[in-house]
Amino acid sequence: MAIDISKIFTIVTTMLFIGFSITPSFGANVYSDETTENSDTQEFNSQISNPSDDVINQDKKTIDRCQNNKHKENNKHSISTNEFDNFEESFGDIKYSNEMCYNKREASEYFNIFNKTEIFKKSETWLNKYSKCNNSKKCRTIQSCQRGNRMVNDLIILGYVNDSQTKLPIENASLLLDWWDYEYNYFESETYTNKTGFYTFNISAIFGYLLCNAHGHLSERSWFWVEENILWINFSLDPRPPENSIICGIINDSVTGNAIKNAEIELYWWNNIGYYYNFTTSNNSGFYQMNVAAGAIQLDVYADGYFDNYTDYYNISENETLWINVSLYPRPPENSIVCGYIISFLTGDPIKGANLNLRWKDNQGHYYYNYTNSNKSGFYLMNVAAGKIRIYVYAQGYFYEYTDYYNISENETLWVNITLFPRLKETSIVCGYITDSLTEDPIEGAEVELYWQDNQGHSDWNYTYSNKSGFYLINTAVGKIKLYVYADGYFYYYTNYFFIFKNEILWVNISLLPELPNYPPTAPIINGSINGTAGKKYDYTFNATDLDGDYIKYFIDWGDNTTEWTGYNKSGEEIILDHVWKEKGTYTIAAKAIDIHGAESKWGTLKISMPFIDQFLQTNSNQQTLKSINSNSKGKKESYTYNQLQKK
Repeated sequence: MAIDISKIFTIVTTMLFIGFSITPSFGANVYSDETTENSDTQEFNSQISNPSDDVINQDKKTIDRCQNNKHKENNKHSISTNEFDNFEESFGDIKYSNEMCYNKREASEYFNIFNKTEIFKKSETWLNKYSKCNNSKKCRTIQSCQRGNRMVNDLIILGYVNDSQTKLPIENASLLLDWWDYEYNYFESETYTNKTGFYTFNISAIFGYLLCNAHGHLSERSWFWVEENILWINFSLDPRPPENSIICGIINDSVTGNAIKNAEIELYWWNNIGYYYNFTTSNNSGFYQMNVAAGAIQLDVYADGYFDNYTDYYNISENETLWINVSLYPRPPENSIVCGYIISFLTGDPIKGANLNLRWKDNQGHYYYNYTNSNKSGFYLMNVAAGKIRIYVYAQGYFYEYTDYYNISENETLWVNITLFPRLKETSIVCGYITDSLTEDPIEGAEVELYWQDNQGHSDWNYTYSNKSGFYLINTAVGKIKLYVYADGYFYYYTNYFFIFKNEILWVNISLLPELPNYPPTAPIINGSINGTAGKKYDYTFNATDLDGDYIKYFIDWGDNTTEWTGYNKSGEEIILDHVWKEKGTYTIAAKAIDIHGAESKWGTLKISMPFIDQFLQTNSNQQTLKSINSNSKGKKESYTYNQLQKK
């Protein structure tokens, strides 16, 4: 997310500039009804969580010194860090501050309030690793999805779907829901809207993805994290452009060439106004056909007994018929077995109900997934084809693990036993205040994300939001932590790594620097010919400057009912575009610049005149077909449009 800041004590000398202050505390007691550890974690915690008497005594001296002198929260006192060397050996490259002090505020009064609040753990990579699944035939696993500490038994997702222009309800709109529960189990659900456009789901999810499709409309999607028992998600769908083009082709077996019937073809379409999905199946001859609007398309194809395949991206024009044939490679027979036991790392006890995802691949780039669960003895078994395999394992109360790749031969039985490391109890607390670095006012609604690591390579996320007093609190386990803070209107910030002990309350106050106002670019300056001949190409330059130095793009209206967008360019960089006016007349080129934050400039304009037109093209100059003027080598007459003739 960001780069590390310098050692914590250097922040004291620079916080007036960057607006960041940290006031950590060490060795405080946690007031909790939960006083015992389970057998799986007692041994581990006893090894790494209990500081020596010297460390505790040093902590007490530091506390007394801070409280007796009644220093402000930003003041700190230096102590030696030699006592913490033994923890560095256990936790790797942890760097401790050589300054620490207790915050004067008492954390206990907030603990009793916030300990009742159920905080969700974010997955480390679920957003960028997640991929949609369709009918369980195209699934990719989440690489690091961590279990939330809230179990949701009765979640209701509901809402309305309407037309964005008419505001009328859309009946029979399809709602496709991909979701995960707190044990990493993946589910698919689907429902349709009624006459009033209303839909509802009743599921047990912690997060997921909802896709809304309706005939004649663009699609919309919505990700969600569950924070309440009732979640409203409404959709307002834009109408699709006219579907006057056709995509069609044959689905066949890549080895035999035989047609594949009942193959599922999913079409993804998009242009600058939006996107939508369309679906069909192949007939007995392997043939499929779909109507589609002009734009960019991609096909995903699935069939039982075959590897999934997807096409390149294609552009299709209006009234075009585009043939795309797709070959599917047959899956090899699953005549091998992989099996083993899932056990606890600390106790060696079997783990019942662990979820196992097996990824198979061959040397030709094909892959698929298989799934199973361990039984009460911790045993699992899956059939698999000869090739390379990797197993991903999830279980409630344990960290996610995955194996190396194994080679498995035909008719082989491969034993792979897997140990899972138990999660530590979150008996420690990180809390503090989020404030404005200039006004020192509290910031409400700031998102505070906590990244946690242990010495075994496990990691996890936790997050919360600051209240109206700017206060936040997050439960965490003993280990190494780092905070990331986001708030609207402020630059995001992150801390250095801290080590937090078992049963510790660690105060970290953070001040955020307000974002500077974003200024729009200047109006573009347009240069080029102001007189010319219709039907000929002319170059024009566009140049605008962004006062913040942001990258900018241009929107150009050529004055003849055609418009154009450019990509982003450096501020002040001149770009060159060409254009052809098909008819004589007077036109005004208008352009505006937009920076990466969406700020728009005023219009820049250039008035031009196209008083002449080639005599040869005086008739039917507006894209009408001209009379035959040429012959090909076979003596057949050819006809050209206006633009085609210019290319000749």
